[in-house]
Amino acid sequence: MKFTYIFLILVAMIFLYYSPNIVSSIPVERTAEEHLESGKAFLAEDNLWKAREAFRLAIKHDPNNAEAYFLRGTSQMALNYFNDAVSDFSHALQLNPSNGNAYYNRGLALAKSGNIKAAIEDFDKAISINPGDVAAYRDRGVAKQRLDDRIGALEDFRTATELNGNFSAAQVSYGNLLLELGKVEEGLERLNAAVALDPSLKATLLESTGCGATWSHERNEVEYRDCR
Repeated sequence: MKFTYIFLILVAMIFLYYSPNIVSSIPVERTAEEHLESGKAFLAEDNLWKAREAFRLAIKHDPNNAEAYFLRGTSQMALNYFNDAVSDFSHALQLNPSNGNAYYNRGLALAKSGNIKAAIEDFDKAISINPGDVAAYRDRGVAKQRLDDRIGALEDFRTATELNGNFSAAQVSYGNLLLELGKVEEGLERLNAAVALDPSLKATLLESTGCGATWSHERNEVEYRDCR
């Protein structure tokens, strides 16, 4: 009896000694919020595949998490999965219809997949929610230009530059369209403003022997060569 008692004590002591390791070896289920935060960290590191997987797990744990759908859509679009991105942004909007950024991003994905008219509709909604969204104005202008609505595009580019004169992409789009419309002086003014904001844009201009907008090393400005 005494031996049995001692044996049980020894077994109990061994169990107590190893039990913390046993407990710590059991995987702890992560919450949707934890997966969401991991995904954001991966996204910040431009680790798109891991970000997408983390957001998938967040959605699995919380199917009504609008932010997880939005961020997974952002990852999908960066990976060129445009149809999947559209689906995710649509889910995000079902859960949160007032998310202007989701309309904007879905518009980008639709434009990338060739659905220009639907993209413009989404840019319209993004602007109605966020009237100061200069990127939405600029990208709506690009979409209108693809549909040969150059006047509508010009208005959007003008609005974007009025809202934010430091938005170089809008200045470039505005300047190039002005040149197409024969407004050379105004177009060059916009392109030179864009180069002043972002000197790397010089590399995107045609060589000095080309036609159209050209960077002049001698004059240190954008000039226009009409080869017609």
